[in-house]
Amino acid sequence: MALYHFTTIPLSRSSRNTVQAIAYRAGCKLYDERTGQTFNYQDKPVQHVELALPEEAPEWAKNIQNLIKTDRQKGVQALVNIVEATENRVDSRVWREFEFSLHRELTEEQNMALAQAFVKDQLCLRGMGALLNFHFDVDEETGETNPHCHVTALTRRLEEDGLNAKKELEWNAKSLLLELREQWANYSNFYLKLFGHDVQIDHRSNKERGIEMEPQPKRGRNVIEQEERAKAEGAKGVERAKGANGSKGAKERAESKELENNKSKNEVIDPLESNKDENADKTPPVTDKMKAFHDVQLRNLYRIIRNPDMVLDIVAKHHATFMWGDVQKKLHQYVDDPHLFNRLEAKLKNSLELVFLRKEVVKDFSGTPHEEAIYTTRSMLKAEMSLIEKAEELGRSKTHSVRKKHVESAIAKANEKFANKKLANEKLKKYGGLSQDQIKAIHHLVDEGQVKCVVGIAGAGKSTALGVCNEIWKVEGYAVYGLAPTGKASQSLEGSSLEGDGIPSTTLHKFLKAFKEGRCQYNSKSILVLDEAGMVDVERFEKLLSAVKKLGVKLIIVGDGAQLQPVEAGSAFRLVTEKLGRSELNTVIRQKEAWQKKATVLFGQQKTNEAIQRYADKGYVHIIEEKLPVLKDVLKNKDYESLVHLYEVSHRVSSLIYREMAKDVQAAYPELKNLYSKIKQHEDFKRYIEWKGSERDAADAILSNANECRPILEARAVDPLKIALLFKDKRDTPGIQHQKARETLKNC
Repeated sequence: MALYHFTTIPLSRSSRNTVQAIAYRAGCKLYDERTGQTFNYQDKPVQHVELALPEEAPEWAKNIQNLIKTDRQKGVQALVNIVEATENRVDSRVWREFEFSLHRELTEEQNMALAQAFVKDQLCLRGMGALLNFHFDVDEETGETNPHCHVTALTRRLEEDGLNAKKELEWNAKSLLLELREQWANYSNFYLKLFGHDVQIDHRSNKERGIEMEPQPKRGRNVIEQEERAKAEGAKGVERAKGANGSKGAKERAESKELENNKSKNEVIDPLESNKDENADKTPPVTDKMKAFHDVQLRNLYRIIRNPDMVLDIVAKHHATFMWGDVQKKLHQYVDDPHLFNRLEAKLKNSLELVFLRKEVVKDFSGTPHEEAIYTTRSMLKAEMSLIEKAEELGRSKTHSVRKKHVESAIAKANEKFANKKLANEKLKKYGGLSQDQIKAIHHLVDEGQVKCVVGIAGAGKSTALGVCNEIWKVEGYAVYGLAPTGKASQSLEGSSLEGDGIPSTTLHKFLKAFKEGRCQYNSKSILVLDEAGMVDVERFEKLLSAVKKLGVKLIIVGDGAQLQPVEAGSAFRLVTEKLGRSELNTVIRQKEAWQKKATVLFGQQKTNEAIQRYADKGYVHIIEEKLPVLKDVLKNKDYESLVHLYEVSHRVSSLIYREMAKDVQAAYPELKNLYSKIKQHEDFKRYIEWKGSERDAADAILSNANECRPILEARAVDPLKIALLFKDKRDTPGIQHQKARETLKNC
């Protein structure tokens, strides 16, 4: 399940060595010219590092940006030298870090595209330069992934001769930081929806969202290691105690078990009593952080026992529709005891809040198809009914009419531009004029009514039709404004005009915030155009309709035809368009060839395989197989460049296969902690073993030819410690494994 995590802290010399902080985040070996220290974190896996810059960035900054692409080590060092040299105070705030979780539902490439878009739109457009450090951590023992990104932003503007002498204090404003937190949730939800995931994240606290659960304090690796050491010592003490009076302990446990069996089956057991036997041999928390975590965990557990339906409410806030595995995952997050888990799960299955929708055939991690039940909640259905009532009320209004002569004039003006080669907009001239679908949509949108809807597939000319409507509304004295879920999605509205001046646009969350604070200047002479409406959830859609009603504005709802696909519950856009009616744009005008038009329609219907096949049939798709070097030939020819390349490809592919298998198993067995036994049963496990074997063979050859491969590894920034760790003994502790791996490298 996608999680929201977004924190920001200043990286200041008063609390840390800032060069060391950057070295850790970028996985580099950096030298601090101020202190003379060297910090080496090359053994830390950092999959990708890049420098994002404003468009007006000076040449020296762009040179460093390009250097990081080709040689991360030298590029980051050059950037750090300039940034550190600008700061004179011993307690200077050198960087500001934004750390946020990436989403397990998305691939590495999709997550990187999401983070890049967010940083470019929200930081670079404000004048900031920022270093993006992507960490796609995977626990090889459990298969659990922890993808996240550290963005270290500059605190000064870029100038032609270096950094500005003054810091940008407004970049530290609390209002900006709060806006960025909200924007990250908006961007994440946009990309999750874009890539077909019916899941949402929310930047608001549990309290703001009406969830009673307390957020659990974060436990660092050091805290967990301290607790494990204390647990090991405690286990030794328990064994000694058992040896001293084992018969007495056995008798007491037998009596306790008999009392438990005599309890009423319908009574909800106390979590402390439930865990009594199991906790008897456990060492209590020793660190303050673990004690705080344990206390919060216990309080949340009591909340769920009092009201198990809270779990369904939390799941529904992420998924409008969900499977039972989603409920089990969330319940397991708060309940560890298996007996208590089973009793609470039984209560949830019989809850009146749970609503069964339908059965759906899905494949498990081994590729076997089976049926899964799809659920929603009564609260979600109630919210949908409220949304429908508001939409129908607005749809019955008879406001914002325009005169017919202005409509005909604007359409004629647009067609005249197509016909007149001197006046024609090149795009419109190429398309050959307004289609019948576009003309019908224009009449529908400018007709009287406070809410109007238009849907269309990509390439059908929604933006062009809106441009003509924009001209009509302006002549009638209306002011037109655009809304979109993200800043990225609002860019298309800026160009929606025949005259080229576009529709001034903002994000939906800014509009709703301004309305809530009483700062909206819109009135009955305003037209709001909501683009990418399918990305908006029920809760925000309902708030938008409430604002439209109070302000008296007209709302135009624009979406893609593919977003009308039924998803049972939670699709606000589909619900509104079904109740109010819509104008559809199904005629493709961007492509001229009949087969290309058909392919575009198939893409719009989410029939991707069929659409790509159309291009393949015409010879426009070429599949090129990557030819990997053969290890035997590489060693025979002493081609060490190809040897390192073979290792890199094998390592990347085996890691990707393992990560995807772990995701499948986690989805099928949410309660399982050790996934490896089930991963071995996965249909792709044999393929994983083949690639892992190729990786180990290449790694062994690299270690055997260390002197020849060392400069190639350094040039490609390949971590040699990972190579040595392939031959670790998993029975050893991680510390001993790393120690032995370093000894192996020294011997090479």
